[in-house]
Amino acid sequence: QVITDILNEQARSVLLVSDTNSGKTYATIAGCRAYLMNNPNAFVYYAAPTRALGGQVASKYNLGNALQDNEQAFAFVRRAIADDSRMIAGTYDKATKVLKALPQPYKLIVIVDEAHKEVTDYNLRYRAIKQLFSITESERVIKFLALTGTPQEIDLAHYNKRCIIERKNRPELAGELLFVEYNKMYLYTDVVTRMIAKEVSQGAKVLA
Repeated sequence: QVITDILNEQARSVLLVSDTNSGKTYATIAGCRAYLMNNPNAFVYYAAPTRALGGQVASKYNLGNALQDNEQAFAFVRRAIADDSRMIAGTYDKATKVLKALPQPYKLIVIVDEAHKEVTDYNLRYRAIKQLFSITESERVIKFLALTGTPQEIDLAHYNKRCIIERKNRPELAGELLFVEYNKMYLYTDVVTRMIAKEVSQGAKVLA
């Protein structure tokens, strides 16, 4: 319900903040599908920072193959319109290609996964990130919804609104905290590996 409310409100650029592994992607995809049912001229592009993540989202949520080639944008968009799914996934740099391939009278909703990559990965993929955020200037982009679990790394000036979703019952990070002592730096990997192997063999889940 939160996602559909965001999609229906006036704010065009929204930052959705929720804990990692809280179900942001599932809720966003489900909310977009509900919105598309009532808005036949809307089209959704789910933009991921990497090909691997884009492919994972496309596979997990039945969005077909992820868009990974600029030349495929037109075909991907037309196919999604033809089968009435009107939603595809791909990487940051393909968002502008999708907008150009989208025929009238369709309007675009852009979902940005891991929006904090705007800052943390800027030196690695600055061109793709710059193009992605410039897409908000187009009148055909009716919503720019960015998802993150680490808002402290984000330039909030890009957004008209910030929406924070918190879990009512947060699970404990760990039941036990173990400290590892080692005398030489080169021993670190060996010591930690043996400790993790021991805990896993006893049925424990380990966060290292």
